[in-house]
Amino acid sequence: MKTILKKALIKVPAVQRYLAEKNRLSAALTVAEARLAEFGVARNGWWSETPALLIEQISSGNDLNSGDVRTLAVVAEHALQQTGRDPVAMHRDIGRAIFDRDPALYLAPPPHLKRFTYPAYLSVHLNEHCNAACFFCRDNDFKGRLLDFEQLHKLDSGFRMARVIELTGWGEPFFYPKLDQVVDKVLALNSSPHLLSFTTNGSMLSTAWGKKLSGKIHRLCISINAASAPTYETQMRYKNARFTFGYVVDHIREFMAEITPADVARIAFHMVANTDNFREIPDLVRLAAEMKIPTVTIGNYVCADERYIDKSLIGVKQEYNDVISRSSEIALENGVELSARKFFTNETTVNAQDSCLAPFERLYAEVPGDVAPCCFMGWHRMGNVYEAGVEGVWFSQQMQALRKSRHLPACTTCTLYNPFDDDISHLSSYLIELGAKKLTEIKGTKRIMTDMQATMAKSAGE
Repeated sequence: MKTILKKALIKVPAVQRYLAEKNRLSAALTVAEARLAEFGVARNGWWSETPALLIEQISSGNDLNSGDVRTLAVVAEHALQQTGRDPVAMHRDIGRAIFDRDPALYLAPPPHLKRFTYPAYLSVHLNEHCNAACFFCRDNDFKGRLLDFEQLHKLDSGFRMARVIELTGWGEPFFYPKLDQVVDKVLALNSSPHLLSFTTNGSMLSTAWGKKLSGKIHRLCISINAASAPTYETQMRYKNARFTFGYVVDHIREFMAEITPADVARIAFHMVANTDNFREIPDLVRLAAEMKIPTVTIGNYVCADERYIDKSLIGVKQEYNDVISRSSEIALENGVELSARKFFTNETTVNAQDSCLAPFERLYAEVPGDVAPCCFMGWHRMGNVYEAGVEGVWFSQQMQALRKSRHLPACTTCTLYNPFDDDISHLSSYLIELGAKKLTEIKGTKRIMTDMQATMAKSAGE
């Protein structure tokens, strides 16, 4: 019976194409193995050494159509398919080397390098509707638009080329009514391992979703924001009373029971730290340890609404630091990785905006199709992906200019590249760009507004 089925499948055109491509790649790798030996690269060193060798060849000015470059491109592509690697960084760094060699080449590379010039990380916003109403969310009504599923085919080229596809939005992605179909579509277009990324409040996770996503998770960021029921209720503000802290934790457990250990290793609890919840960080680390969740990430509340400026960490710097120090000790004792910035620290990334790699790496497509290269961009958008297509936006003059210099106003105030002690790292670029009159009256922000207005005026003049 198995023999008959096998013979029948071989006659299917799609199966024939798959086998032909598999055979072509296998043959190319056989040739590459012999060629790489001449570079002094052993077979077990392919995955770590080949991308660096390819970047070296690109950067040196060598012929990009040479046999060496073609060989390295084939093996680098195969290396990015291996689990345990960071495919986004490897892909991005190769693309950046192409741009650094010649920006025009980034727009029209040789076919064997083409994929590396597309966004490695494609973030698709599915909805602006959520079952929670967190005060720190950018959305105002939590009842916003849904992506028209029929528009999604316009992202097909981006889906095929990406290494990670994030399904998200300013709402809850698992609330999107056709998420199941979106997942099927994406997986049919891209066979990369651990392809899918989600940012979720966790309330809609389930046994069924665990079975559906098992073996496919690149990252699952659960924005839980508390470690106790009372604080959880005030942070999340669910509209339906059934979404309690206990309910959500139970559903996360059910989901985790169905996924692979490799998937579990990619889960993180996240907290938007503010004056109402940061004292629970130690307990959140303990909860993560108890649930076998390996990572806890802490992001400071970046104020987007002047009504909540008092909830920023600016006024509790030392106490917050003490909590992080205590949490770090607990994390170390329990084998949990804690990621959190601290005040009064000499950060090496400060004033390093030009080293930001988002324009080479990420494309964020919001529900209407408006595109930004990162989620800190404020109100500025680089075009509309559903009108111009992936290529029309990603390879546009606007994006090329941003790759040359992070010149946009939001880049100068980016919370990632300013000292954590500076008030500007705790204010959203949306709020700063609005130039709300009341903001200038708040202690410590007048200089920020003055500097920002000067930067915007200079940018407009150019």
